Amino acid sequence: MSVRITAVAKELPPYTRETKEILPFVETWLDGQEERFKRKVLKLFEGAGVDRRYSIMDAEEVFAPTNFEERNAIYMREMRRLGKESLEKALNKAQWKA
Repeated sequence: MSVRITAVAKELPPYTRETKEILPFVETWLDGQEERFKRKVLKLFEGAGVDRRYSIMDAEEVFAPTNFEERNAIYMREMRRLGKESLEKALNKAQWKA
């Protein structure tokens, strides 16, 4: 049996910012950490070669103090929605019905 990819599609999260716009949020998020650790994290963000970052949450929400369960619930809900939209786009491109 031969298998092939008929169509692909993408669905981007609703929030996007340039990395340089994210850095102030990262700095605030790192308040209270050792200076050496702060410098390392900021250097990682700056040197990652990523000009634009996409997220399912606005930057204020991403760097807000929330617990793992709350953040995980948001990610699960939003990733299911994005996955569904992407799949529907791919099926439409392939002219298949869901």
